[in-house]
Amino acid sequence: MNKTIGYVIMAVGLIAFGLSYSKARALVGINLPSGITDTILLITGLVVLAVGVFYVVRSTQPQQKEVPIYEGKKVVGYRRV
Repeated sequence: MNKTIGYVIMAVGLIAFGLSYSKARALVGINLPSGITDTILLITGLVVLAVGVFYVVRSTQPQQKEVPIYEGKKVVGYRRV
Protein backbone atom coordinates (compact mmCIF):
# COMPACT_ATOMS: atom_id res chain seq x y z
CA MET A 1 0.00 0.00 0.00
CA ASN A 2 2.75 2.46 0.93
CA LYS A 3 4.65 1.71 -2.28
CA THR A 4 1.54 2.43 -4.32
CA ILE A 5 1.20 5.87 -2.75
CA GLY A 6 4.87 6.52 -3.48
CA TYR A 7 4.44 5.54 -7.12
CA VAL A 8 1.41 7.84 -7.44
CA ILE A 9 3.43 10.73 -5.96
CA MET A 10 6.25 9.96 -8.39
CA ALA A 11 3.80 9.99 -11.32
CA VAL A 12 2.47 13.40 -10.27
CA GLY A 13 6.05 14.67 -10.03
CA LEU A 14 6.85 13.37 -13.50
CA ILE A 15 3.75 15.01 -14.93
CA ALA A 16 4.64 18.34 -13.31
CA PHE A 17 8.22 17.98 -14.52
CA GLY A 18 7.04 17.28 -18.05
CA LEU A 19 4.60 20.20 -18.06
CA SER A 20 7.40 22.59 -17.15
CA TYR A 21 8.35 22.61 -20.84
CA SER A 22 6.27 24.85 -23.08
CA LYS A 23 6.26 22.38 -25.98
CA ALA A 24 4.78 19.67 -23.75
CA ARG A 25 2.08 22.05 -22.50
CA ALA A 26 1.26 23.04 -26.09
CA LEU A 27 1.03 19.37 -27.06
CA VAL A 28 -1.35 18.59 -24.19
CA GLY A 29 -3.20 21.90 -24.48
CA ILE A 30 -2.77 23.13 -20.90
CA ASN A 31 -2.29 26.80 -20.04
CA LEU A 32 -0.64 27.73 -16.74
CA PRO A 33 -1.84 30.58 -14.54
CA SER A 34 0.28 33.70 -14.91
CA GLY A 35 1.86 33.33 -11.44
CA ILE A 36 3.39 29.95 -12.22
CA THR A 37 6.54 30.07 -14.31
CA ASP A 38 8.33 27.21 -16.01
CA THR A 39 11.07 27.28 -13.37
CA ILE A 40 8.63 27.04 -10.47
CA LEU A 41 6.87 24.09 -12.10
CA LEU A 42 10.21 22.40 -12.85
CA ILE A 43 11.45 22.73 -9.27
CA THR A 44 8.08 21.64 -7.85
CA GLY A 45 8.02 18.59 -10.13
CA LEU A 46 11.53 17.58 -9.10
CA VAL A 47 10.74 17.98 -5.39
CA VAL A 48 7.52 15.96 -5.66
CA LEU A 49 9.36 13.30 -7.65
CA ALA A 50 12.10 13.10 -5.00
CA VAL A 51 9.49 12.79 -2.24
CA GLY A 52 7.85 9.92 -4.13
CA VAL A 53 11.17 8.12 -4.61
CA PHE A 54 11.98 8.59 -0.92
CA TYR A 55 8.55 7.22 0.02
CA VAL A 56 9.01 4.11 -2.15
CA VAL A 57 12.53 3.41 -0.92
CA ARG A 58 11.53 4.00 2.69
CA SER A 59 8.55 1.62 2.48
CA THR A 60 10.66 -1.27 1.19
CA GLN A 61 11.11 -3.76 4.00
CA PRO A 62 14.12 -6.06 3.98
CA GLN A 63 13.37 -9.75 3.73
CA GLN A 64 14.44 -11.90 6.63
CA LYS A 65 16.68 -14.74 5.62
CA GLU A 66 16.11 -18.17 7.09
CA VAL A 67 18.91 -20.69 7.53
CA PRO A 68 18.37 -24.37 8.31
CA ILE A 69 19.17 -25.92 11.68
CA TYR A 70 20.70 -29.38 11.30
CA GLU A 71 20.84 -32.39 13.62
CA GLY A 72 23.30 -34.56 11.82
CA LYS A 73 22.12 -34.62 8.23
CA LYS A 74 18.49 -33.93 9.09
CA VAL A 75 16.95 -30.45 8.98
CA VAL A 76 14.99 -29.92 12.21
CA GLY A 77 14.06 -26.26 11.84
CA TYR A 78 14.88 -22.85 10.47
CA ARG A 79 16.40 -19.83 12.14
CA ARG A 80 15.88 -16.26 11.03
CA VAL A 81 19.00 -14.20 10.62
